[in-house]
Amino acid sequence: MTKSGGISIVRLGLLAGLIGVLLVGAGIAAFYADQSSRRVPFEPPLYPGAEPWGTGTVQSNMRELFYRVPDVPAEEVAQFYQQKMVEHYGNNQEHCVRMPPAGEAPTSPNVPNFIPFQYTCVFDNSGFNTSQYTRVLIYPGSYHEDPFMNSQGQTVILYEQHWQP
Repeated sequence: MTKSGGISIVRLGLLAGLIGVLLVGAGIAAFYADQSSRRVPFEPPLYPGAEPWGTGTVQSNMRELFYRVPDVPAEEVAQFYQQKMVEHYGNNQEHCVRMPPAGEAPTSPNVPNFIPFQYTCVFDNSGFNTSQYTRVLIYPGSYHEDPFMNSQGQTVILYEQHWQP
């Protein structure tokens, strides 16, 4: 307040400047927090009842995680992930893709662990100048002589996760 009872322009300017500095500081902190959150794998929800089956490639910014779901068809598991994609993206524009689109790929007796078809669902959580996504592959299991590798009658889920180093 000035002597005449009005508001001081100088004090008002200092207060506005202080609020501006605080907002800029909060913005910078939020930016670095966002960047930091993308330095770990993005974890989409796992299908209920899926059992860990092992890991594949593991690097400083990439990993593969395998899961098995007993007695559930791959189509049902893919429907679950399609719903999670709708929830993640907030619309119905992103879809799990089936390869081949219908039927099964031609089988080959010379290829062990042949995959007749698979669904691919991509959950992208990338941000400004950062990458963070998980590609979910869903396919029917196959017979293998090794009991640990045998996934016949099960659905296999593979999480291929990539993030910012």
